[in-house]
Amino acid sequence: MKRSGYKSAFHIYGLFLILMILILAAGAGMVVYAVTVQKSDGEIVRSDWPAEFTRAFSEEIIFLEGEPVITQRGFEALKDNGLWLQILDSTGRVVKGVSVPEGQPEEYSPDRLLNTLDSRGSKAVFSGVAEDSGTGWTYLIGFPMDIAKITMNVNAGRFSSGKSYALFGAGAVIFLTAVLGLAYGFAVTRRLSKMTEAVDEIAGRCYMPIQEKGVFQDIHVSLNTLDRTLQMAEEARRKDEQLRKEWIANITHDLKTPLSPIRGYAELLAASDDTPDSTELKKYSAAILKNTACAETLINDLKLTYQLENGMMPLNLQTMDIIRFVRELVIDCLNDPRHAGRTVEFEAEGSQILNIDPGLMKRALNNLLINTLLYSGADARIGVEIISGVPCQIRIWDEGEGMTEAQINRLFDRYYRGVSAGADSGGTGLGMAIAREIISLHGGKISVDSCLGAGTTFKVTLPQN
Repeated sequence: MKRSGYKSAFHIYGLFLILMILILAAGAGMVVYAVTVQKSDGEIVRSDWPAEFTRAFSEEIIFLEGEPVITQRGFEALKDNGLWLQILDSTGRVVKGVSVPEGQPEEYSPDRLLNTLDSRGSKAVFSGVAEDSGTGWTYLIGFPMDIAKITMNVNAGRFSSGKSYALFGAGAVIFLTAVLGLAYGFAVTRRLSKMTEAVDEIAGRCYMPIQEKGVFQDIHVSLNTLDRTLQMAEEARRKDEQLRKEWIANITHDLKTPLSPIRGYAELLAASDDTPDSTELKKYSAAILKNTACAETLINDLKLTYQLENGMMPLNLQTMDIIRFVRELVIDCLNDPRHAGRTVEFEAEGSQILNIDPGLMKRALNNLLINTLLYSGADARIGVEIISGVPCQIRIWDEGEGMTEAQINRLFDRYYRGVSAGADSGGTGLGMAIAREIISLHGGKISVDSCLGAGTTFKVTLPQN
């Protein structure tokens, strides 16, 4: 089964996508954490909110007869946000306070004021100035919240605080990306090493199939399939090599069989001082011709097998009545002296017109019929039945000895003969393979049903065109 590899690609893409989402989410979370603060009521606001609130609070301080007074809206704003307030005069003395915590000084020297404004964490204090007729009144607002991080107000062209947090956040994101990328790289390298080892094991024929899930599942499935395919090919090669060796031994014997009498009679004629009479010459000639024909048949079978195997045999199609064609073929076989006294039951009706190569089709069906006559037994019933239709079916059956399962499985193999090389079957071991190739060349199929002791049936199906 062909695999596109998209599944592995999507797995890898998905992992990197998740990794990038996690990094971006972590970075976004760190940025949000760095530039936000939480008010006492749980509300999240920007970290510059305390500075903005302090700066805007000057509008909530009014002056009556030269004394600072906080508006009602200012009081409510301080109360709602849990803040405290101190207003200082020009000398640093506290003249008014709202919700001031214990321990907060009542008078501020310049140094103490700077130290107070520089405080962070839960005691952050911001300052502002409210003016009255050219006189400035300093006020302090305390924010009981954690704002010891980046503030968004700019002082003297740089962040007033939190630069170290920004650098830490950027460094953390880079470090996280590097660590996760390195970990994933090691994981991928380990998997690739396993696949490399698997390829080496397949080459060495010692591979054990791996059932693995995840990113590289498709690759391992393909490796398992490759290993099975190579094992099957190796097994087929071994079987074919064994058949080839057996066939070479058989064909060597078959070639020697007709050549031996030819050589014997030739030597007899060459060694004789007197010319043999006509009776002996006819006898010698007949034997030589018979064995020459046997050798010629063997050579022709080899040539035809090679042509069929390599697609070098063109079809000379002719429109013919297959019923009449097979009937004449059966009559020709029965006229052969070797089959004298045999009977073939023939059953067919009407006509069946097919496009066939008469020479090749005669060769194929003749091989099947002769095989049946030779191996069914002298007294076995034999029959040929033609069933008209689309496709047309030709059945050649006998009630003879039948075949074993092993013989059926190898019947159509090239070079295979169901009898030993020493048996005088008159065959080359290529007849059944030739028959199958010819039937396939016509677009048909051939099959065999047999049971030991219950006979054999060959079924040939041929298409209409």
